[in-house]
Amino acid sequence: MRNKTKTKTKKVKRKKLRLGRVFVFVCLIILIVFGVKNIDKLKARNIVVSGNKYVKTSEIINLGGLEASTSYINPKTKKICSNIKQNKLIKSCKFKRTKDLNLVLEVEEDTPLFYYSHEDKLMLKSKKLVNIKNTFGVPNLINYVPKDVLDEFTAKFGELKTTLVKNISEIEYTPSKNKKDEVIDDKRFMLTMNDGNTIYINNKNLKILNKYDKIYASINHAQGIFNFDCDYNNYYYEPY
Repeated sequence: MRNKTKTKTKKVKRKKLRLGRVFVFVCLIILIVFGVKNIDKLKARNIVVSGNKYVKTSEIINLGGLEASTSYINPKTKKICSNIKQNKLIKSCKFKRTKDLNLVLEVEEDTPLFYYSHEDKLMLKSKKLVNIKNTFGVPNLINYVPKDVLDEFTAKFGELKTTLVKNISEIEYTPSKNKKDEVIDDKRFMLTMNDGNTIYINNKNLKILNKYDKIYASINHAQGIFNFDCDYNNYYYEPY
């Protein structure tokens, strides 16, 4: 009798154990189904934009089709970045999700260098001319420049310090000539500075402008004309 009772007890325990496992399995299935159906309703905590200086954060978010109620799961990376790169100042875009439910947009911009009045377009560091108004405080190149000269000028101008570029108000293409009216330097420009000075410089020596602040300080900030278009290191300065 005792053996039969023990056998029945074991069978009951096994049944309960099986039922318990089935119950847990069913619960897991229900949770998974519920989670899949509702995961797209999970909202992003924040939309974070980095790498932008010239394009407003709000504009980047709007171009990407994102908003405060955007789902954390649904946004498609390729579509978002493709839309954002419609802005001609955006060179590249990366989109990612973080563990703390943030949506992150990392962009790289094509720096505006100057406004080319002859074309009524903005020149970018990539040498692209784009139909964007000059709202960035960059200097104005007021006249026509031959393409080969312009390309070289743009490449070297893009290497200048941002603080220096901001101090340039106007750029004029001014090839130098001899007394016979023959062009002797067809890569020469005149820069009108916001501090009141005038600078003559050519493409070859354009990098010297990164030392302009020190040179200007060495003459006690006296105003005048700086001739940096020479082929030697003793650059000529003429006070007004």
